[in-house]
Amino acid sequence: MKTKSLPLLITACLSLSAFDQPDEGVMDVYDNFSLSNSAASRCVLPNGSVLKNFIPNYQLVTKGAALYLKQMTPTLSDDAIGQILKRRYTGIDQKVAETIAQEGCDGFNLRQILKQFENLAAMDPTSRTQKRTRPPQ
Repeated sequence: MKTKSLPLLITACLSLSAFDQPDEGVMDVYDNFSLSNSAASRCVLPNGSVLKNFIPNYQLVTKGAALYLKQMTPTLSDDAIGQILKRRYTGIDQKVAETIAQEGCDGFNLRQILKQFENLAAMDPTSRTQKRTRPPQ
């Protein structure tokens, strides 16, 4: 993945119906959460309520990604699935680091990703639609 493809991750499918069907959509959602997590951890100190909402959403998405991988390859151990997700995150994190080195945290791509972080924190991943969001806590 080249650095220029980083914006494609930003706009990847965020349809939560991906959890209802065993398809790669859930991996796109995982990638988006990982991308946002990496950028936020490198560029900003999220306020407590945003971070408090983001973490359980990310955990739920990670569980969905692990379930998808298990459905696709039932012989994979939990450790192997964890390693796959870790490698995936590491690759995304490296691209975020490269983008920050080139553009800084104030660059257009990083600003979009950081905006996405807040949106992902506000969404309710258990909802069938994106109209509902969690109230701030």
